[in-house]
Amino acid sequence: NFVQVVRTWNVDTTPPVTTFTQSPASSTKVAAATFAFAANKSPATYECSSDGISWSACTSPRTVTATVQGVQHFLVRATAFGNTEQAPAHHIWTYDTTAPAPPSITSDARVLAGGSITIRGESEADSAVELFVGGNTAGNTLTAPNGNWELELSGLTQGTYTLCARATDAAANTSACSTPAVELVIDTSPPVVAISSPDPITPQLVNSPNITFSGSDTYSAVHFECRIDDHAPGVDPTPYAVCTPPTYVPDLVSGH
Repeated sequence: NFVQVVRTWNVDTTPPVTTFTQSPASSTKVAAATFAFAANKSPATYECSSDGISWSACTSPRTVTATVQGVQHFLVRATAFGNTEQAPAHHIWTYDTTAPAPPSITSDARVLAGGSITIRGESEADSAVELFVGGNTAGNTLTAPNGNWELELSGLTQGTYTLCARATDAAANTSACSTPAVELVIDTSPPVVAISSPDPITPQLVNSPNITFSGSDTYSAVHFECRIDDHAPGVDPTPYAVCTPPTYVPDLVSGH
């Protein structure tokens, strides 16, 4: 009589591969970063290293805390069936608690005849810019890689508005609002012009061709152009020419 003993086993010389199932965003203002990871083989043991520190045994999840601002590194490798991972899983992120500088508004402060305008400015590249009109948020936009940004405002009614903008970077740090604030004037009403002499209502004989007039506008300076409408039928009127209040002296001859 005899007893036969059979033992089978697998020979595995392939190292495991570890992947992250949880990791911090590429930029963050939170110092503590938690990682969860798993190998494609089980059972497995793990070793971790962060920012050049020597490898040490670790388990998932693992929390590391950044001590200085800037680029951070976290590596993890697995060992399964005597094979150690040769290309560790590697995560790179930036710890940043510094707020960006307030954006600039490069659009000129100006008077507009309509209620729409595109506001432009500069900010930290790849940041989010929020524009405020009179202290109320008016919209958000992203800066281009060169730092330029623009945002269209519409539906503004007549009046004076104060504009400022603030930026939020990839780590969620937010700047103060830009200073000094930019003043924007929306003017949808024409200026008021009045002729005081001669009487514009009642025709009268006068011994001087001088015309006295004035004009005003609530939001901007007024520029005047004058002409005398003395043309005969079928003849083009005298063209408008720049004139300055209070007196316009037209080129007239007696009888006109």
